[in-house]
Amino acid sequence: MREDGFFSFQTLLVTLFLSIIITGTGTAVYLVKNFANRVNRRVTEKSALQKEVMNIINQLSGDPTPDADSTFDPVWHYISSKSTENMKLQLTDLSSRININSVHPLFLERTQLRSTFKNGKTVETFRNIRNKNGFCINISATYKDIFNKSDLENYYTSYGFMNINTAYEFSLQRMFKLLTDDPAAAEVFHSFTAGALSSRRIMDADELLTAFRYSYHSIFPLIGTCPEMNVNFIPEFILKQVLIYPYGGKQLENSSAVLQRILYLRKAQEITSSQLRTIITIEEPLQERIFQYVGTKTWFWEIKITTKKSSAQAVAVYLPGNNYYRLYSFTVSHLP
Repeated sequence: MREDGFFSFQTLLVTLFLSIIITGTGTAVYLVKNFANRVNRRVTEKSALQKEVMNIINQLSGDPTPDADSTFDPVWHYISSKSTENMKLQLTDLSSRININSVHPLFLERTQLRSTFKNGKTVETFRNIRNKNGFCINISATYKDIFNKSDLENYYTSYGFMNINTAYEFSLQRMFKLLTDDPAAAEVFHSFTAGALSSRRIMDADELLTAFRYSYHSIFPLIGTCPEMNVNFIPEFILKQVLIYPYGGKQLENSSAVLQRILYLRKAQEITSSQLRTIITIEEPLQERIFQYVGTKTWFWEIKITTKKSSAQAVAVYLPGNNYYRLYSFTVSHLP
């Protein structure tokens, strides 16, 4: 049974009253006590689960190398040490995949991501569905008829920040309008991003802040220049697509060698942002294009905690600029 909220006082009174009428006073007292014990147990379980979620978030916040997230961070030792037969802890990078709400259709069309579509489905089909449904969190429900099930689960996400240098211009415009509730400013913003796109110019954070100073606090970090995915966690298949994509007609010539080096290194150590630049050593415009997609920070984490009596699912988000994690969502389920 999912705990969606709290019982109202009126509902409790009605429940007690009906119990007394139907079953008699003695039985009703037993039912009331049983009900109260169950409610108390669930409140206690929820509190314990939420405390453990916050412990994991605190571990993430205490990372001694905040510039990068990897499997070598202390949080993984904490999760391993706390996981027992009675309680299982899981931590998953949610954002180091393709953001289905903002990905440019050309990125799907010009890479092997075409193979993730079901037979008969195309990039145009995807574009139409996204235009119709807008932004969504539950992508499995919205896109189950478009993408292969396993590919949708492993390679796509609805959690992430939109990078103005990679995201689809109309997705950016729609998000800007949603965040600011200013259609006129959204049109100006669209012209701004479209102009940079047509000139193949990479925009930085300072340029965005200068151009939209009065809206910046409303749109950042959901719209910004943060690298979309973490090189330490990005699935190999997606990393390959980022490395082989023809940015402005240019491709990374040694993409296979770079891919293998990254895969090797991230098993042995944490790849930092400075190290990443020594791995992908090419001319600056192409290098910067790749770094719009790939960085070293994970923006959204999924936290799952399962016990024999209940389970919790939470999402934590890292807020660049503020440099801290915040609990984005938290739900609890109980066994009957």
